[in-house]
Amino acid sequence: MAALVLGGVHAGVGKSVLASGLAAALRSEGLTVSSYVVGPGLPQHPPELSSGVGQLPQHAAGLDGWLMSPDAARAAFHSLSAGADISLVEGCLGMFDSPGADGSEQGSTAQVTQWLQAPVVLVIDAQAFKSARSIVALLKGYAAVEGGMCVAGVILNKVANKVLLGELADALKAAALDVAVLGGVPMLDDLSSSNSSSKQLACPWSPGSTTSSSWCPSSQCQQQQQQQQQQLPCGSQQLGQLLAQHVDLQQLQAVAARAAVPQPLAPLPPAVRTYRVSMGIAHDEAFYQYFQQNLHMLGCAGVQLVPFSPLHDSKLPPGLSAVVLGGGAVAEWGQQLSANTPMLEALRAFAAAGGLVMGEGAALMYLSRSLQRPGRQQLCMVGLLPFHTKEQQQRPSDPLSYVAVNVQASAHPLLLPGSHLKGRAGCCCQVVEERLVGGLSAALAAAATSAATAAADQQQPDVVAGGSDGVAASAARPAPDGSNVGLRPMPVTHSYSCTPLGQQGTAAAATAAVEEGYTCGTVLGSCVQLHYGTCPEMVQRMVAGPCPRQTCSVCCGSSAVRQM
Repeated sequence: MAALVLGGVHAGVGKSVLASGLAAALRSEGLTVSSYVVGPGLPQHPPELSSGVGQLPQHAAGLDGWLMSPDAARAAFHSLSAGADISLVEGCLGMFDSPGADGSEQGSTAQVTQWLQAPVVLVIDAQAFKSARSIVALLKGYAAVEGGMCVAGVILNKVANKVLLGELADALKAAALDVAVLGGVPMLDDLSSSNSSSKQLACPWSPGSTTSSSWCPSSQCQQQQQQQQQQLPCGSQQLGQLLAQHVDLQQLQAVAARAAVPQPLAPLPPAVRTYRVSMGIAHDEAFYQYFQQNLHMLGCAGVQLVPFSPLHDSKLPPGLSAVVLGGGAVAEWGQQLSANTPMLEALRAFAAAGGLVMGEGAALMYLSRSLQRPGRQQLCMVGLLPFHTKEQQQRPSDPLSYVAVNVQASAHPLLLPGSHLKGRAGCCCQVVEERLVGGLSAALAAAATSAATAAADQQQPDVVAGGSDGVAASAARPAPDGSNVGLRPMPVTHSYSCTPLGQQGTAAAATAAVEEGYTCGTVLGSCVQLHYGTCPEMVQRMVAGPCPRQTCSVCCGSSAVRQM
């Protein structure tokens, strides 16, 4: 299996730009390329206008030393790379830099490289060096570090002229270092100067200045990767053509052929040949953060993943038994989400009929009764969870991180009771509950609400949803005026508890567990995005029994088994 790690001597050397361009260049050669990033691999920006909405999320998969064990990382790599001609792993920060603050190499590019036993192509900022001998000394240091680092090639970025390339090749030969000089890339501004229409790529979806993102130990490298990708002076296809002129792709493939990725002790099961169940995946400008490995594992297990847009669609795709809403920019698109009344009603009807709903990260705000934004209008949301949410501004200093997740015995039907997972914690909002304290006006309001509810019940009988707590899903029905302010109170249970991960990716012993996974019947909302790779058995659980009602009109009305 051909593979290589594109590492850097420090952050900002251009790894993300070169990774995107090299993948495009290799694909133009007719090769199938599998792309990865070191870190969680959750996009920090919405999909591009031309290719994102209406399709399943397609982005580089994450190889994360905090979320994954060495064997789990190798299992994911082999499964996701099946059928690929070459795999490119984009590193984060410097080779030995950890995104965490504990001083270890946990989650670093070097750690993932050692797990995969893949050769490294080091990206070096040529502007920082005047002498080839300095670069040779640097490469000798990487070779001498404890554990060894197989730097098999270098790419000089931001090269002013080709003289340095010749000098470096001669110096490496004189030093007897088996490191190939794969090419030198000029400043991208210089490369695209002939194209006057070239502009910096900007996010075409963003209605505001920035996109909200939850900070965690890997967000620094994620933001670095995303910022570099957005600063490309040209599209990825044009960038691929440009890099093909300055990087020896044949020699690059020869370097990648030296990889010897160990086989995992517990490989992921092969893909099944039939769809066993259909699951809706929200994917648009507001919902786009998914672990690529999660989607891959679900697809291999027989889940038909059907994309839809809560922003643009007026109804859910037919034949679904579950709906998953990932993280993203819900607050930024709150006005448009709230105005799409048909979709709000479709999700309410789906849950009332027994359909399973899971919202993670920023999707928690969408599933709540309303979104409260400081200094702005309160927005009505789906109302499947009986509380309000308040937007919380993100700061790089927020103490958010990865978490260890312990699933309760009485959990949401999609979760495996008693299982242990890991996930990425986000703090995009605060949960706000309202409590009635009394008074005449409150009593009158309660009486009016009760009368309106009774009248509505005579026209539409209650449908009790499945689930461990037997909560009536019809309690999520909106008030007669069309809003959800008249929702009847529903008990909230917690499907799991979370503990922040400490050093070496283990749960911090001194930190108390926090109850999370807000659950009402068949609806689950959480600030945590679960990583299924830490508990593959949960995927089989989601396939084997995702529908708690055998006569559910939502998913049992049409065949869920289709030939792949």
